Amino acid sequence: MLNYIKYHKMKFKNIPVTSWDLYDPDNPEKNIGHSIKIPNKYMDRFLNECNDDEPICIEIISNNDSSTAKSHCIISGNIEVGEDEVVVIPFWSLCKLGINPFEHVSIENVKNVRKAGYIKIRADVSDYVYWDSLKEILETEFSKIRYISVGDPVHIFGIEFYIVELRDPEGIRMLDGSLYNIDLEIDFDTPVDILEQERREKEELIRLEEEKIRQLEETEKNRKKMEEEEYLRKNPSFRGNAYTISGRTGNQPAREITREERAKMFQLLFEQQKNNQK
Repeated sequence: MLNYIKYHKMKFKNIPVTSWDLYDPDNPEKNIGHSIKIPNKYMDRFLNECNDDEPICIEIISNNDSSTAKSHCIISGNIEVGEDEVVVIPFWSLCKLGINPFEHVSIENVKNVRKAGYIKIRADVSDYVYWDSLKEILETEFSKIRYISVGDPVHIFGIEFYIVELRDPEGIRMLDGSLYNIDLEIDFDTPVDILEQERREKEELIRLEEEKIRQLEETEKNRKKMEEEEYLRKNPSFRGNAYTISGRTGNQPAREITREERAKMFQLLFEQQKNNQK
């Protein structure tokens, strides 16, 4: 079964797109919502295909050929008509498409989208947990949204929530779906600030454990060194210089010896061994 069912009736290619913060910087709220402006010459054909009983959903498809799977984004909300030859969308959707302002896109209308029954959200901060009637507030605010996709941001009372999971009423995972005229169950994922705090605490525990191990290793190294020094102090006969066959100490630099000196040394060693055997 597909995550959602959609039918494309109209499709317009190679239309430049920009975001509200560039087109209308005096209306920042549009840049965090689902408002879209479409050139007038395309709207008549869209409206002819619309069903009054269903929300209008418009899919924007990136024309960027850098990847085999083209990025897409669906917007359903306040739709405005413009005379300019440009589509205006929120900045977040421009980022989701992975394109720069005034690059070209294709737009299509989408119908018969599957309805969502379950949504999991994650906020940047955990301040919302102190709201009174938290679940009722979020269900009311999300019921105002006609269409949502996994990864979309939703701003409610100054807090940005992200959609991390969607399921249809039968519990099947969805990539996107309609929130129009449905009974929605909302669940919460751990807020980003708490996840970050847990990450820092985990890193600190690891650092402390590594420091503890390092100190134990250093203590053991010092203990062994003290034992060796104590052993040498109690056994002075093990101190002194080592002599090589050339007659020099281990600390002296090596020097070349003559053949006569080497022969004399071996003669002395032979005599010593002979005397020791008597």
